[in-house]
Amino acid sequence: MEWTAWTVCTNKCDEESFRIRNSTKDVLNARMPELLTRLVVLSDAARAWFLFHAVFIVIIVCADRYNSRFNI
Repeated sequence: MEWTAWTVCTNKCDEESFRIRNSTKDVLNARMPELLTRLVVLSDAARAWFLFHAVFIVIIVCADRYNSRFNI
């Protein structure tokens, strides 16, 4: 195989991208428990936000029906 500037650059770029991919995978593996914990906390916060607003809407709808029923 003839070595040209292009093949050297290509091999070097491939090595660099391989190194970056591996380092990214290492970082993700190291931080995965923290990321999962944040996701669980976020989903708990989202669930609480949704339930609060759902209850709030139900209260408003019930109050509106009560008021319209008795013409208050």
